[in-house]
Amino acid sequence: MATQGLPVVKRNLVLWTLISMLILLNVGCDQATKRIAREKLQGQPPIELFQRTVVLAYVQNQGGFLSMFSQLSEPYRAILLVYLPLLFLAAGAVYLYATPSGSLLRIAAGATIIGGGLSNIVDRIRAGAVVDFVSFGIGSIRTGILNTADLSVTFGCAMLILAFRRS
Repeated sequence: MATQGLPVVKRNLVLWTLISMLILLNVGCDQATKRIAREKLQGQPPIELFQRTVVLAYVQNQGGFLSMFSQLSEPYRAILLVYLPLLFLAAGAVYLYATPSGSLLRIAAGATIIGGGLSNIVDRIRAGAVVDFVSFGIGSIRTGILNTADLSVTFGCAMLILAFRRS
């Protein structure tokens, strides 16, 4: 790890700064792409790129992954999609900040997951829904419509699996 030669307090400060910057970078990028999607895609027909490998389409999603829980009444949807995820993200953040001695890959993975999850929670609190705007696929095999925060969480989970396999 690049910070191993530093005194413990200084090393922890560097890692805490890295964690905070990665979380804020993920939130900022996601919020920026959602703003662009609102401005450019809302009310427009889908845009197909690379022979439908990438499709841009504006959707407001009140549910979770693939619109799960969107039919629940508001107090239950808020519990499942705001309060519980916020509790897990807070626990993850406390763990990351309390144990900054792990591998940089594990730290980056955790911060990426927290940033993506936090950005979607910001949308749910602010607007009651998350803006989704991109899907990927080949032929008839397609993802659901998702956003940059979803990609952050997905890639963060992949990095976390890789980090645990390496240790």
